Amino acid sequence: VEDTYGPPSHNIVDNLRSYIQFQMTELQSVDKEMAASRRPLRDFLVSAVPSAVKNHVVVVCQTMDDMQYLIRPVFAAALGRPPSIVFITEKFPSAREWEEANLYQEVWVIINKNDSHQAMEQCLERAGLLRASCMLC
Repeated sequence: VEDTYGPPSHNIVDNLRSYIQFQMTELQSVDKEMAASRRPLRDFLVSAVPSAVKNHVVVVCQTMDDMQYLIRPVFAAALGRPPSIVFITEKFPSAREWEEANLYQEVWVIINKNDSHQAMEQCLERAGLLRASCMLC
C-alpha cells in the first residue's frame, strides 16, 4: 500500500492528497497509451479486409454510435489476443464514433451505401465472413 499511496498518515488531507496524486499519475499514463493507439480512420476504412484477418467478428449496423459498449466486452472476454472487429455500416463514422472505436486495436470499417441484398452479400464477402468466428446484426 505504501508503494502506491505513500506512507500512511493520520491526517485525512494528506491521505487524500496522496491518493489524488496517484490517480493523476495513472490518468497521465493512460492518456499516453491512448495517444499512441490513435490511428487515422483512412487506414481502417477499407473496401475489403486483408486476407490475413481471420477469426474476427463481423458487425452489421446502421451507425457506429456507442459501439464501444459492444467492443469492450468482446475484448475483455478474449483470452490472449482479442479478435479483430469488422463493422459494416451504412453511415460514415463521425469523429466521436471513430475515437470510441479506435481505443481498440484491429477495428476495420466497410461502408455499405446500397440497401440491396446483393450489395450486402458483397459486403459480407469483403468483410471475410467465411473466415470470421461470428457475425452480429
